[in-house]
Amino acid sequence: MEDDYTRILVPHDGSEMSDKALDEATKFAKLFGSKIILLHVIDEGFEPPSILLSFIKKRDSLKESKAKLLGMLKIGAENMLGDRMEKVQTGYSIDVNIEICMGSPSKEIVKMVKAENVDIIIMGVRRFKSVGKIRALGSVAMKVARTAMCPVMLVR
Repeated sequence: MEDDYTRILVPHDGSEMSDKALDEATKFAKLFGSKIILLHVIDEGFEPPSILLSFIKKRDSLKESKAKLLGMLKIGAENMLGDRMEKVQTGYSIDVNIEICMGSPSKEIVKMVKAENVDIIIMGVRRFKSVGKIRALGSVAMKVARTAMCPVMLVR
């Protein structure tokens, strides 16, 4: 069982729940000698607030404004993931890589499983939605859990 979880994928959106998932992934990585892949997906459906676009588009076209905003989101994601990567690497001597991509979060997470030969996904779940007496997972977590070809651990 020592080779079961050699590559752990942790989708991270900067939330407290994603930090909790990273903490769990760190425990797994210490136990199994695993590598952690921290992934941030910039949602391709991202619609910037109109007030922000109006400020930027006074000088640029709408297309250029969106490109600038996406560039800023990528830099923000690099900084956010870089901080988490450094904490895990220096605190626990665990091998961590960061990946940033753009697309549909659930689809990109599942694509990363195949591209990186991931053994398990450990991801945070922000909240459960209540529908009557039934509790349902968030849409990204539910899609990943249904479509990933590896185990998925959800952390609350």
